[in-house]
Amino acid sequence: MKCILNDMRFKNFIKKKYNFNHRFVILCSIIIISIVIIVLNITILQLFKAKQLIKESDSRSSRIQIEPNLRGMIKDRLGHLLAVSIPANNIFIDSKLFFLKKKQI
Repeated sequence: MKCILNDMRFKNFIKKKYNFNHRFVILCSIIIISIVIIVLNITILQLFKAKQLIKESDSRSSRIQIEPNLRGMIKDRLGHLLAVSIPANNIFIDSKLFFLKKKQI
């Protein structure tokens, strides 16, 4: 009896046709296509647009802002001015460059 039941189950298993669920196949294909598109976009950005993106990031991150560093006026206890902040131009010499040029001459 047991053999007959097992044999019938086996025959039923063989007769069944397993159909793919079309929704599952569509979902997997959409996921795979989206991953391929993302990887392609990343490679395009990395290989072809790297210099342009580096320039844009530098322009957004490094800024030069000139702020005047004015000191307050220094007064004595009676209110007379002792020191006033005056803009001045400074001249300096880089000693390394100066001595290198002197040695080359």
